[in-house]
Amino acid sequence: MRTSRRGIISFLLFFIVFFGCRHKKHTNNKSERESLKNMFDEGLQIKGDAINVLYKLPDTLTIKDTLKGYIVYKSVYDTLRVPNKEHFVDFYLAKTNFLSKDYMEFRTKKSDTFARIRDSIIPIYDITFKKRGAHMLEGYIVDHLYYDVGNDSVHYKSLKNQVMYSVYVK
Repeated sequence: MRTSRRGIISFLLFFIVFFGCRHKKHTNNKSERESLKNMFDEGLQIKGDAINVLYKLPDTLTIKDTLKGYIVYKSVYDTLRVPNKEHFVDFYLAKTNFLSKDYMEFRTKKSDTFARIRDSIIPIYDITFKKRGAHMLEGYIVDHLYYDVGNDSVHYKSLKNQVMYSVYVK
């Protein structure tokens, strides 16, 4: 009976130490960690698992200014080694008073469309505001991947990430 207790206690200690010390993998790159921290400080809120998004946009504008900046989006599809692949990213952005519950609802809003260019950059420009105060921007990053599988067949995959951004207009 005594060895049985020791075995149970040893197992519990192993279990506590093993699962207590586990943590999510963090990036070793200090500048990436700081960029992610700054991203949240700038008012970006991410819905879903869009952790590969870095916003470089102002959070305060005057009524005469236009919103200009860019997004850096690192796609999980960038690292795929698939022959004959076509990969592109669209970013849809809308001024809104409420968040859409899903992409289908978002599509009914009038939005601007931007595309990813070199080095994973999505430029954003010519967004204007007619009223002073707090404004919310809602967007979807839609990541498309097409690849040839032979026999005149193409596979298609897409990822959709919903993002929000707050802007204050003076």
